Amino acid sequence: TDIEPPPVASEPALPGRILVVIPTRDEVEMLGRAVRSLRTEAAEPDQIDILILDNRSREPGAAQALAELDALPGVRVQTHDEPFNWSRCNNLGVAKSDAAILVFANNDIEILTRGWDARLRGWLGHDGVGAVGARLLYPDGGLQHGGILFGGWQNRPSHDGLWQPGREGGPLNRWRRSRPAAAATGAFLACRRETFAAVGGFDERFAIAYNDIDFCLKIRQRGERVIYAADIEAIHHESRTRGHNDNPEKVAWDDAELADMHRRWGEWLFHDPGYNPQWAPEVNRPYDGLR
Repeated sequence: TDIEPPPVASEPALPGRILVVIPTRDEVEMLGRAVRSLRTEAAEPDQIDILILDNRSREPGAAQALAELDALPGVRVQTHDEPFNWSRCNNLGVAKSDAAILVFANNDIEILTRGWDARLRGWLGHDGVGAVGARLLYPDGGLQHGGILFGGWQNRPSHDGLWQPGREGGPLNRWRRSRPAAAATGAFLACRRETFAAVGGFDERFAIAYNDIDFCLKIRQRGERVIYAADIEAIHHESRTRGHNDNPEKVAWDDAELADMHRRWGEWLFHDPGYNPQWAPEVNRPYDGLR
């Protein structure tokens, strides 16, 4: 309740239908909570279309649960029978709709903010705002995403405020204040359709990691801002479907995609306009004293 409010918009809220694209595999109970929270917490649920792209679910009961979700108003389930590629899933999802506002969401989120869609329309109505991310919390209330930070430990992009108590604000209250960020996670990331088209959507060469960061950098390269919207909150059961980078194969994949990002973006990945380089970053503690 003490999240700082966003600035008053001088432009009208962005009208039009909202498309939410959710790639998924199994974990149907969690998916159901995500879908229902998107609808029940919306100010105008009848203006929201939810497209679920089912990527080879095999768990017992998954087919029945997906059929039940498909029967809900405004919800469609479509089969996506290909090797998993997050970028391709979302690009195909966008191509199946003409909605004015696009939201890319993981199957492991639960919206907490009543009227999240109205807040999102307000942010996207601001001139110069290209993308909007959300404040994401772990189920125990700890912070999972307060924007994405560049220039921290080993110059690897990281979640700002990761594992901090949800009540903490961080330096200059940055985790509880809506502000421009270097990037935002694709667990909940929104933009206008014309912005998505202008940057060419998600780069399908980034199948698993860094596709959201690459997308945000393309938007910033156009001179538009990526907003960390602290007034849109959700629980994020992080990596429940894919899992974490907990074996050599996943680590190698992550490192290879990061190397591709370095080749493409160079110094862009090492500089964050909102992070003072006088901080001494340690692993997961980017504000741990001065250099």
